Amino acid sequence: MRAFKILSFLAIILLLSSGCAIVQYSKAYRHYEIALKLDAIDSERAKEKFQKAIDEANRVISKGGHLAEAYAIRGAAYNRLGITKKAIEDLLIARAIKEKSDWVLPLTSMSLGEVYVRRAQSCLKQREEIQRIQDNDERKGLSKASQMAERGYYEAALLFFRAPPVERDALVYEIRAMEDAILAHFVAWDLSGINYLKDPESEKEHREAIERLSKELLYIDITNPIAHHFIGRFSKKDVEDRRISLMHLLIARELGLPEGITYINDLWIKSNLELNQEISAICPEGSNN
Repeated sequence: MRAFKILSFLAIILLLSSGCAIVQYSKAYRHYEIALKLDAIDSERAKEKFQKAIDEANRVISKGGHLAEAYAIRGAAYNRLGITKKAIEDLLIARAIKEKSDWVLPLTSMSLGEVYVRRAQSCLKQREEIQRIQDNDERKGLSKASQMAERGYYEAALLFFRAPPVERDALVYEIRAMEDAILAHFVAWDLSGINYLKDPESEKEHREAIERLSKELLYIDITNPIAHHFIGRFSKKDVEDRRISLMHLLIARELGLPEGITYINDLWIKSNLELNQEISAICPEGSNN
């Protein structure tokens, strides 16, 4: 993500300006930074680097120096490895320590937001599996419980994404885009039931979130596939918006989605193509100008 590149840049500047502090956690951050770059092209090597970041952070913590930074890096690495419980513990500890570098808060906010988005997605997948396997009152009860848990995790994610970011435009846009994506999903969840036509205020909030996110994603270099997926999935379905919707869905697929969302994303791509066979992702309307 572009946001992480910016965080890497900020961290390097802070390290260079902190004298002997370089020895304390620079190795851990360097491993983490390399792992982020590897993650899209070689996941196994990336995992090794994330683990090395954790090992180096352990050394810093054992010496009692620069604890906030070490916990933040270790927690972010745990997050990337999917070790959720340890990630949450470390990231919250990093935030609680009073003395910390400026980049600790945005890094922990982004990482915690990702943790809770992932948990929400897990609940969504569980709910869909329950609906397929059973067809009785117990199924309905379990599905409702999963739905409520999903909503709770999205609320937690929003809490962290809304934490004050560092003053760097691209990072601000990254967090706002993800926030709007979750909001769009969140409101759409409310609109999916029988109250859809009875709640014009929620529908208005949903439309505003979609429009805001669409502009940011189309005209700013945002590379978060989940955000593109949500904007594509919840756009209106008139002809022009289907074209925009398809564009976002295809971008999301190209960037790479988590396994639980890939299937849904592909279904929406197929649906958009079937609704209007004239939609072209390669040569959208106006591209010949």
